[in-house]
Amino acid sequence: MNSRFKLLLCELHYEKFHGKTEDSYQNIDGHYLLIEIFKPPSTDENYIRNDNDFEENKNYSNYVQTLYKFKYNLLIKRGFFIKNPHNIIKNFHNIVANKNYFNFEIGECIILPTNETIVIKKTFWIKIIQRTWKKIFKKRKCLMLSNQFLKNRQLGIINMSQLPSIKGLMRK
Repeated sequence: MNSRFKLLLCELHYEKFHGKTEDSYQNIDGHYLLIEIFKPPSTDENYIRNDNDFEENKNYSNYVQTLYKFKYNLLIKRGFFIKNPHNIIKNFHNIVANKNYFNFEIGECIILPTNETIVIKKTFWIKIIQRTWKKIFKKRKCLMLSNQFLKNRQLGIINMSQLPSIKGLMRK
């Protein structure tokens, strides 16, 4: 199965690193560039899983992630990003200084007409759903511990569908 979403590493385009020519996509400055796509272990029934292949892939992905973190940490310590600000992102220094900047992401790769590959991150939706569910769960817990709810439950006149739920969360 070939999904349009991939497990990958990406970084914001930064002209001082990646450069920009007259052939480059005009508005590439605000986009994430693809570093590497990582393939999860095969779930194909005909494929005999080799633990060495899985370990090699895992070690390689950790190596790439560590290498990029090291590179950026070194530049942050030298104040490179403060001396050379990003063209359009004002707090670029703070973004790359965040320890979660180089985490594995779920994203969609798009190849531009200029043969540059950008990434649209999808991981943030998971974070939004988790945050919203925590709020809903907190409301449910408060309601279920209220005296009126407990009294109605004892009498058997409680309708659980009246409690806040995640249903319809993503509707506009």
